[in-house]
Amino acid sequence: MCQLTTVEVDEQRREVSNMRKYVVPIGLCLLVSVMVSPAQQPVHQVSIPAIENYPTIPSPFGIIDFRQRARDFDDFVYDWNQSYKDCITITWGDGNQYVLMPNY
Repeated sequence: MCQLTTVEVDEQRREVSNMRKYVVPIGLCLLVSVMVSPAQQPVHQVSIPAIENYPTIPSPFGIIDFRQRARDFDDFVYDWNQSYKDCITITWGDGNQYVLMPNY
């Protein structure tokens, strides 16, 4: 265990008291400034005519079924029968040892 000398202990006490000289007044000033500050007025929304003309819901509105979209993508990319001959996405290479994906 490290023993501190009395000189080192006195230095640490001086550092703490010096720090208290600054920290306590600054903290009190911040606290008082927050308590004394005037209450904020509520913000009123300004209406802009050009923005008000925008539709709130898009006209071809539809919810996307991401589960079905992911399944369709997997069916397209991992089509081992290659029913899309003009766009080969994935093939087996070297006797089913690894998978090849072409660069486009």
